[in-house]
Amino acid sequence: MWQPARRWCSRRAVLTGLVLAAWSSSGCMHWKTQSAFPEVVAGKHPSRVRVTRGDGSRVVLLRPEVLGDSLVGAPAGRSRSGGRPAVALADVSEVALRRVDPAATAAMGLGTLALAGVVVIGLLWSSRAD
Repeated sequence: MWQPARRWCSRRAVLTGLVLAAWSSSGCMHWKTQSAFPEVVAGKHPSRVRVTRGDGSRVVLLRPEVLGDSLVGAPAGRSRSGGRPAVALADVSEVALRRVDPAATAAMGLGTLALAGVVVIGLLWSSRAD
């Protein structure tokens, strides 16, 4: 009887660990809108930018650079078209960069530690000998 309960607790602990890892990785980053022109932002050589076009659509460009009158990004993975994503500078209404949010990071870390503590206490409680 001890073995099935132990396997159940192990599976539960692994599943909880995976959920905690996914949860903690999602809350620390956000897009911060830049007030500078797209040419200036691309000149800082960010790894990625989110460009909002005049019609409201958005596109994320990897390793953006200015080529002629366009903001051009590196292709993401294997592109079927073989081209590089580009947005005309005249069509750019907003440029945003990914930034770490220190308050969200701290809150997520404390929340993760608290939840992990509850899980550990639950595992210890369920494995105690009666």
